[in-house]
Amino acid sequence: MRGGTGVPNRLETPPSLRYSSQALEGFETRTEENAILNPAIKFAVSFAAGLLCVFAARTIARRGKIQNEPNPIVETHVESVPYLGGVGVFIPFILLLFLLFGTPGWVILLAAMSAALTFMGTYDDLKPVRVMVKFLIEVALIAVFYPLFINVLDLRMDISLVILGAVGIVVLGNGFNQIDVLDGLVSGVSIFICLALFVMYQSPSASDTLSSLATAPLILAGLLGGFLVFNRPPATIYLGDGGSLPLGFVISIFLATWIFDTYPWNVQEIVVAGSIISPVIFEVLLVSYHRSKRGWSIFQGSPDHFALRLVRTGWSVPRVLLTTLGVCAVLAASVGLLWLPALYSWIFAGALICFYTVAFWRLSKIEVPAITK
Repeated sequence: MRGGTGVPNRLETPPSLRYSSQALEGFETRTEENAILNPAIKFAVSFAAGLLCVFAARTIARRGKIQNEPNPIVETHVESVPYLGGVGVFIPFILLLFLLFGTPGWVILLAAMSAALTFMGTYDDLKPVRVMVKFLIEVALIAVFYPLFINVLDLRMDISLVILGAVGIVVLGNGFNQIDVLDGLVSGVSIFICLALFVMYQSPSASDTLSSLATAPLILAGLLGGFLVFNRPPATIYLGDGGSLPLGFVISIFLATWIFDTYPWNVQEIVVAGSIISPVIFEVLLVSYHRSKRGWSIFQGSPDHFALRLVRTGWSVPRVLLTTLGVCAVLAASVGLLWLPALYSWIFAGALICFYTVAFWRLSKIEVPAITK
């Protein structure tokens, strides 16, 4: 009513509608808060689980004298360090997958794959397996697992993409193992990649199917954060092959699935996918080039890794780690390109190519001992 005239104000919102509007605004606000709060809680729970389980794994490794002895190839590794970090990360990873997602086919497959690689890697840590035998087992596992994984997610099957994805997973999976030569390095790099994947799975490029899986790389990032507390310099526990193998393959599977899901790709998707995984690709190319140049097998251990080359120049381990993680933070932030015009992706790609070209040239000039494992 207005001015006591008894004439209804037609512009005034009826109380019932006003209260409904306020309730709707409150619901939307709570929904937005939950969209931020729920992932934060899951990350925190994963981080705490990582702390607890890695501490337990370190205790068991110390009591059982399950440790990595000094390696002449890695000059920073001068003391015995407990193994079993991979067990401390991937047992809770598997449990959290079932707890948060239930038992859909993709969870069962990913859990089985993680368990198999954790077991094989841990066995290799305790009783070394021939490199080619281990490689063939990895190829066989991925050849069976990846097509099944794509199928249970109801993604469009494309044989050429499945083959390309399987090859990429095997190469990149072993690339993570190569990066694992410095305290905190592979876990730190992997955290940024997992966080980037969490965002990518919820980007406009991803389907609803992948959006529902976004928490999976997030909980892995949380677990790795808990592990990094014990793995930072000076490390008191290592992942070992029991951790670096499943870690590399699981992250590669997450990335390959996103790439598969977003096909056909635009320039933003290509640049972002290449950007977040580029430290691993760079390591594989650098190490493989210098081993091949000497006439060695690319599977043969050597001090050709970028981190060890930087240490040879006088860089401290913390400096190498922090510099690498700073680069990874920028690379992870490139996921923002998915929301920007293509021009920005072209510019970023050009800058990235220049950076890695200069880095490859400068690192290749550093002399390293011609020793193998």
